[in-house]
Amino acid sequence: MAGNKVVVYQPPRPRGRPSLYTVELGEYICDRMAEGATLVEICREEGMPKPMTVSGWTDQHPNFNLAYARARALQLEAWGAEARQYANSPQTGLEVEMTETTDMEGRTYVSKKVRRQEMLGHRRLQVDTLVRLIGAVQHNEMVRLAKYKAEGSGDDTGESKIVIEGGLPEDV
Repeated sequence: MAGNKVVVYQPPRPRGRPSLYTVELGEYICDRMAEGATLVEICREEGMPKPMTVSGWTDQHPNFNLAYARARALQLEAWGAEARQYANSPQTGLEVEMTETTDMEGRTYVSKKVRRQEMLGHRRLQVDTLVRLIGAVQHNEMVRLAKYKAEGSGDDTGESKIVIEGGLPEDV
C-alpha cells in the first residue's frame, strides 16, 4: 500500500474581490427603492456599490432577489403617486417673452413681457416622464424575473427555490 496517495478535495478559492453584499446593505437598498429612489441614486451615495453589482446580487442571493422584486413594485407605486400629484397640482410660473428691436439710428432695444400662467406643459412633461419610466422598469422587471424563473433551481420541475435564511419575516 505504500505509494498510494490520498487526495483531499479543496474547493477553488473565489476569484476577484470579496462581495460587498450583506443582508443589512440589501435591506437598505430595498428600503430606499421602496421609497421611490432609483438604484442609480442609491448607488451614488458614499460607500455604495455600482448598480451592476447590485443587479448581480439578485442572481447570487435568492432572498435579496425576492426583496428586490418587492421593492421595485413599491418603487413603481411611489412613482405613480408622484405622477398623480403632478397631474393634480396646478403649478404657476412666469413666462418671459423677450423682444429685440433696432431703431433707425442702429440702437438696439430689448423689451420684456412677463406673464404669470399655469405651467401645463411642464406638468405634462413630468407626468409623461414618470409614466415612461414606470413602463420601462416594469418591462425590465418582467424580463429579469422571467430569466430568474427560467434558470430555476436546476431540478426537473423548472421551479425556483428560495431559501429563507433565519425563518420567515413576521409580515409574511
